[in-house]
Amino acid sequence: MSLDKVYRKIHRLVSDNEDKDISQKEMSERIGCSLDSYSAHYRGSNKPKAAAQLLELLNMLDDEQIVTAVRTYKEEDLKD
Repeated sequence: MSLDKVYRKIHRLVSDNEDKDISQKEMSERIGCSLDSYSAHYRGSNKPKAAAQLLELLNMLDDEQIVTAVRTYKEEDLKD
């Protein structure tokens, strides 16, 4: 799956989980980038290397390890 498809899939899943349409502007604010950058990632005209490399690393893990890593990050983030 291409990186732009990953962005679109995650966007759709977050919208579905929150049971509301989330604009690209709101999503860009949530991840801390400009609307132009997010839109470019979403369209596939810009491919952020760090995001692609992180996904490649996550693909080396099994599902349980991925969940553990993400949950650990969230728990650490909440402590700050």
